[in-house]
Amino acid sequence: MSQRPIATPLDKHVHVNGVRLHYLDYGNLNTQPMLLLHGYGSECHTFDFFAARLAGEYHVLSLDFRGFGDSQWSRDGYGHRLMAADIEGFIVTLGLKRLVLMGQSLGGLVAMAYLLQPRPEVEALVIVDIGPEVDPAGYNNFRAYLAALPERFASLDGAVAAGRAARPDRPEALIRHQLQHNLRQVDGGWTWKFDPRLRGPRATDDWPKLPDLWPALRSLACPCLVVRGQRSEYLSSEVAERMRRVAPRCKLVTLPTGHSVHTEAPEALAQAVRAFLASPP
Repeated sequence: MSQRPIATPLDKHVHVNGVRLHYLDYGNLNTQPMLLLHGYGSECHTFDFFAARLAGEYHVLSLDFRGFGDSQWSRDGYGHRLMAADIEGFIVTLGLKRLVLMGQSLGGLVAMAYLLQPRPEVEALVIVDIGPEVDPAGYNNFRAYLAALPERFASLDGAVAAGRAARPDRPEALIRHQLQHNLRQVDGGWTWKFDPRLRGPRATDDWPKLPDLWPALRSLACPCLVVRGQRSEYLSSEVAERMRRVAPRCKLVTLPTGHSVHTEAPEALAQAVRAFLASPP
């Protein structure tokens, strides 16, 4: 990962559906808005290195889902449809038009759930390494990851060391950047920001079943870019190719990464998104 300096966004909040949602605003207000939706177990700063590359061209916003990052934990539960309703409220509250909507992993699922209904304010859709059908092996590995998460760490350095041991292929600077935003300091150490109900072996058991998202792609009125990581455990090449065929105006790009395309290759992803928006299919 490039050590190019990241943009410095503003922390902002908005109340939607009875929940206070936190988001980052990278400025450039008079340009086309681009809303970034993070993956499960992550938070809005995960896009910092990607956003820095497009913040001079778009009004980039990165949202914390309810229960994640610095957004409020939900008393009403979680699920793709509920989070899609939050997206609707967020867009309406901010009055966003001609929107570029981009979601990675869980964010991509929520974006597709949001687009199960016609959304004329969405001008382009970018889905990063996820599809209407999630590879079972990747999903099972992710469940095992959630079950094995430590509740707390004695120090941030200790959390970074654990992160490096788990992902030796990732630069320490990236791991530290992610963890300093995804952990909060408490008495006795550091713990995860996201709701404890979203962690552990039964983290998603009470979520409503994922809706059939293929109709969202079939009925898309806007162009769509699907970005797959070549080593993805979640989006198979077969499902990605089907997405390309099903969506009326869809382009498929494969990058030499794993699932976390936006952190492993932020420059390559920014180039792919920029080219797609400049000349959509």
